Amino acid sequence: MRRSFYALIVFLFFGCADETNCPDCYPVCRSGYVCSCGECVSLCNPPCGDEERCNPDTRECEPITDAAEDPDGVVDVPLEPSSDPIIEDPLVEDIIEELPADLERDLIDVSDPVDEEPAPFDPSIHYNGVFDITPCLSQTCTDIAYTACQLSFNIAGPELRVIVGPYTLVQNPAPTTASFGPYTTHMCFDPVRLTGTFSDADHFSARWEETGTGSCPTCPSKDATIAGVRH
Repeated sequence: MRRSFYALIVFLFFGCADETNCPDCYPVCRSGYVCSCGECVSLCNPPCGDEERCNPDTRECEPITDAAEDPDGVVDVPLEPSSDPIIEDPLVEDIIEELPADLERDLIDVSDPVDEEPAPFDPSIHYNGVFDITPCLSQTCTDIAYTACQLSFNIAGPELRVIVGPYTLVQNPAPTTASFGPYTTHMCFDPVRLTGTFSDADHFSARWEETGTGSCPTCPSKDATIAGVRH
């Protein structure tokens, strides 16, 4: 009975009777620990506290004072919410307050931009400006040659003047609606006319006419539909 009791004590204190059957520790135990049947156990007994480390030479627990003394090279410090107040930069606040209203709105509004519809046509305002036209207009005959991919509208006194290539077309009096029809004459063409209507402040559609007089046999008459967009 006494022999069995001693055998139990030996087993409890020294682990497996056959150490060759115990698994190795992987990864290898760090400094201050030793492998015992597949588990890393502290060389210090009793084990050291959370803020201590086991000195493998003296097998005594020592306080961890900085990262250099930590066997892992890192001291885990629990993060706590900061109680420091948020300091706002008064200079930045002053700059924001001085921003123009439209710029401040653009900075704040991050929604998708919405395309604004063109303004309705106002004959007192919108019969002015340069317009890109498609298709381009052209003549390549002996007496007159040009290519025009733009034209311009301009109110000059009581007249509406439209410049297309070498021509200055005139409508007098100037139109008071969105429809227009200026014209001119040329030795090769009579008339040269642009007849059309604005759909809004920035777009128009029109008919372009160059009617040959017969005086310039190499210059053909032209009749085309064009579209204009404010440049």
